[in-house]
Amino acid sequence: MGLETIVVNDENLYDILILGAGPGGLAAATYAANSGLKTGFIEKSTPGGKLHLIKKINNYPGLEGVSGTDLASALLKQALDAGAKYLYGDVQNVQEKLGYLMLFDTTGKTWFTKSLIVATGTEETKMQVPNEGQYLGIGISYCATCDGALTKDKLVAVVGNNAHAVSEAIYLSTIAKKVTLVWTNATYDCEENPLSTLTKNGIDYLINYKPVEIFGDAYNLKNIKIQNNENLGVETLKTDYVFVNLGYSPASVFLSDQSVVDKETKIIKVNEDKETTTPGIFAIGDVSKNVNRQIITAVNDGAIAAMNAIKYVKEKFDTYHNKMSLKK
Repeated sequence: MGLETIVVNDENLYDILILGAGPGGLAAATYAANSGLKTGFIEKSTPGGKLHLIKKINNYPGLEGVSGTDLASALLKQALDAGAKYLYGDVQNVQEKLGYLMLFDTTGKTWFTKSLIVATGTEETKMQVPNEGQYLGIGISYCATCDGALTKDKLVAVVGNNAHAVSEAIYLSTIAKKVTLVWTNATYDCEENPLSTLTKNGIDYLINYKPVEIFGDAYNLKNIKIQNNENLGVETLKTDYVFVNLGYSPASVFLSDQSVVDKETKIIKVNEDKETTTPGIFAIGDVSKNVNRQIITAVNDGAIAAMNAIKYVKEKFDTYHNKMSLKK
């Protein structure tokens, strides 16, 4: 029996699979399932992804003040109600075989699909300090645009070493009571020395320090301890929020053999239709871009990719695979 026959008769064959169940992935799953195509979404963690780390969302149209967990639950329910199947798994490799895409899981499971939408997001570089995970969503954030509204009249520290950290500090200074930038390097990888810009915006800064510890109670962050990288001197900053901007890595390792990943940035390259250079593979959200990393843009990407994946599957497989012999 040939591989094609095994695939077509396999219950793990899907028309469209979405890899990742953040807001973009769940939106794509809803759109794809509503088309009547067999749709599944694979997630190795909790569906909703980083939404669960956001205490309150103030910039999602029509849902002001909704919690990240509530929005994640609503998106998940909508996808399941549309008929998409939730598949738990950690995909490590994707290969193209005989016109289908094969996804290999760490446990040995294999899924087959006619089209794949990658929505795996990014993995932020952490501070690597004790209790960092405990305060995610209640004091520590990796997105100023997402959580900046929560800092009104609060003390804020931004920990970073890049131009984006400077931009976030400036943005937060328009909302928070006081902002301090903790620059983790001795030099600047920005085009210009950012210190004059920070001063103009009333932002304090500490150069060449690293975070070593954070403190608080069960509900709130209260202090961050930092250490000078040169003289090892230690200071404690009173703060209500810490925004971390130490860089991030797109979660695209499993596609490294697909030639769709930019070798330098690790971002999956797509066109305006969210198509990669490999037919049938689409990518959305943070894994496919390094600007405008927002919930609403991820959902928008999901809708665009799903509609184009639907078109791809119907045009290619309705007119080819369904009319061709499965034998080699």
